[in-house]
Amino acid sequence: MNKLLRLPMRLYLILILSIVSSVAQEPPRSLAPDSPIERELYGGQTHATESEYLTERLADLGRLWGRIKYFHPYLAYKDIDWDGALVRAIPQVKAARTPDEYRQAIGNMLQVLNDPATTIVPASNEGSDSASSPNISKAPTYFRVVDDHVIVNVSDWARSATKGDGEGRATLPSMMAAIAKAKGIVLDCRYHGIPITEALSFYTKFYLSFSLPALVPGHILLGTDRYRTHNGYAPQRGSSSGSYTSGFVTQTPGAIVGQAGSKKPLALITDEKTPNLAPLLSGLQASGARIIQVGKSSHESSARTHQMTLVDGVRARIRTTEFVHPNGGSSFQADVQTPGDSESDERVISTAIAALNNSATERSAIPPIPPLPPTMQSSKDAPYPQMSFPTEEYRLLALFRFWNVVNYFFPYKHLIDPPWETVLTNFIPRFLENKNQLDYEMTVAEMVAQIQDTHGFVGGLKSLDAHLGGFAPPLALRVASGKLTIENLLDDSAAQAAGVKVGDVIVAVDGAPVEQRIAYLSKFQSLSNSASAYHYIYPLALRGDKDSKAKLRIQGADGQLHDVEMARTSTLGSVAAPRRRKTPIYQVLANGYGYIDLARLTLADAHKAMDAVMEAPGLIFDMRGYPDLTAWEIGPRLSEKKNFTVAQFRRRLRDATDFDDEDLEGSEPDYSFVQKMPPSKGAIYKGKVVMLINEDAISRAEHACLFFEAATNVTFIGSATAGANGDITNLVLPGGIYVNFSGHDVRHADGRQLQRIGIQPHVKVEPTPIGIREGRDEAMEAAVKYLDSTIKK
Repeated sequence: MNKLLRLPMRLYLILILSIVSSVAQEPPRSLAPDSPIERELYGGQTHATESEYLTERLADLGRLWGRIKYFHPYLAYKDIDWDGALVRAIPQVKAARTPDEYRQAIGNMLQVLNDPATTIVPASNEGSDSASSPNISKAPTYFRVVDDHVIVNVSDWARSATKGDGEGRATLPSMMAAIAKAKGIVLDCRYHGIPITEALSFYTKFYLSFSLPALVPGHILLGTDRYRTHNGYAPQRGSSSGSYTSGFVTQTPGAIVGQAGSKKPLALITDEKTPNLAPLLSGLQASGARIIQVGKSSHESSARTHQMTLVDGVRARIRTTEFVHPNGGSSFQADVQTPGDSESDERVISTAIAALNNSATERSAIPPIPPLPPTMQSSKDAPYPQMSFPTEEYRLLALFRFWNVVNYFFPYKHLIDPPWETVLTNFIPRFLENKNQLDYEMTVAEMVAQIQDTHGFVGGLKSLDAHLGGFAPPLALRVASGKLTIENLLDDSAAQAAGVKVGDVIVAVDGAPVEQRIAYLSKFQSLSNSASAYHYIYPLALRGDKDSKAKLRIQGADGQLHDVEMARTSTLGSVAAPRRRKTPIYQVLANGYGYIDLARLTLADAHKAMDAVMEAPGLIFDMRGYPDLTAWEIGPRLSEKKNFTVAQFRRRLRDATDFDDEDLEGSEPDYSFVQKMPPSKGAIYKGKVVMLINEDAISRAEHACLFFEAATNVTFIGSATAGANGDITNLVLPGGIYVNFSGHDVRHADGRQLQRIGIQPHVKVEPTPIGIREGRDEAMEAAVKYLDSTIKK
């Protein structure tokens, strides 16, 4: 909503005067594409080469395409090949040698929409919308009587309001007396070619809404708008627990509650400069009023629009709403159209009066049958699975899809570093340079890695997966004391033949230091933090082709280095399989403390496990893994409190009407809510609670931690979790590549950030090579020691 509508009336004049007297903004400079000098763009960036200049042109094309894709109303229900429009525009943009050619290329893409409201603003008209306040020398005539009809000059009333002189109010009694005796009323809303300011537009609408109830009887339903809205990003494949939706919203229409005792014939005259009054005019027209349009109509589009400024000073006007007539249609037309400049003022008034009195213009008393509402189009994007190596146009389509989805819908965009805006221009040259399928898939993977969200898994990268290899030596690896350590032998005979043992540290792979290999593999994986790398990268550090020899440099228990070879015979799934503990899932330990392994506990056994440990003075929950939905059952049994907050949720709430809302400048609206702890279904545990955590805990596991910390004074012991939580959703890219990402911004109950930080331990304990070698669970040992020190004290 415009801030004007929220201010006290006495503040309107101050605000409007500041708008009217503001200094006109200098139009953007055009850039010469053939000049290798530094060029200044609207965003303040500088570019020294023609290739960088082309990148900016393509980047603006992608931004414009994305804004229209997600917010133009036609794409909600019309069958428009918007992907194809972009694909055809890219070669034209690349071939453009002048700003006019770039302008034409953008215009050609917009023509696919067949929408008069979405277009390129002609260069000759740029800046015309910011004209200074009109210089009106003639005295205002607020109303006059012509042939027993009262002609109300609405523009004079609006100008009087902007000045705040109160002159118009003095004539109000005499005008209402004349209306009482008149045969009909004509509201003249023309501005006679005078440039209309924001203030005049506001006060024109304000005057009409204030005065019309006194002029008409009965309840008159007005037209309204409909627009697109997105509550999070609905997944392209499957479903999501996030309940993300997209919709086409029709606003509740306004109404005129008439107070006139009788109905007098009413006409309204508009011209090209009249503000868009389509909702009001359509309602009045449906109730019998006559609308006379002088010259070109300002209501042809009957829509709110938004302007984007592109490179070369190109300005694109984008429809953001669609008009809805009271009869259900989506267009508005005047009853009478006159040429405009050739018409004298007297003739226009005579035409309006004639329209009121000519019985031939009377409408049928039978209301028109409203058209059916539009049938919505699917929001699913074409996956183009046949394009194993897409052409450069479709490769840029992949970039533009991904960049815009993250830009508008990724809830953690504010946590990305460097800023997301830089990713678009950084990756355009890279996608253009791709030579084959592997290049394309590597670029896609590296692009997705920029969101720094461990939920950002990419599926369908067949060539990249083959390049990196799908096999590894039969060794289970983990990070211990910051080192890549052998945790388990999956093939004892192969390990013995190679001379490797549990607890050995791998310092080099195929002649490269482990750190170098980890850095290379990490380029292709979106990672929230270093703990995520410990879980998703380090265990696969030895990957390669099937049966190929991995040349390893090993540091043994004696500290000596030696080189070994092992064949890659195990699948990646087997070497990176979740660590499965062999202890009972729940029990009372010999020391009297309770223990529950949440990574293995089933939902069906949640209350059995709690009942089994209720008498223990201390309780150890093991959250080193991925749990079932047990937190919803166990969490309530850890607190006597009721209905308290467990976590805060936010997701992106994007409406097409938000772009020009000055109240939202510098911020992006969210849909937010808090999650409450459900009621307990059993006895409350009152002992001391600790929870073991490490890099194996992600998403639901981290959410379980939020449940437990909200319920009780839990002590986390171990190492940081993966830092990725928030109900996954997904998008699709050319080549049938699906990309997951977090759809919710999930935070601690008190609002603290969780994403990229993870759950941090109160007592930090990391495994060590010697501990692994000795088969010890060092985090478990620390938990027992902690309980001994606190409970016995």
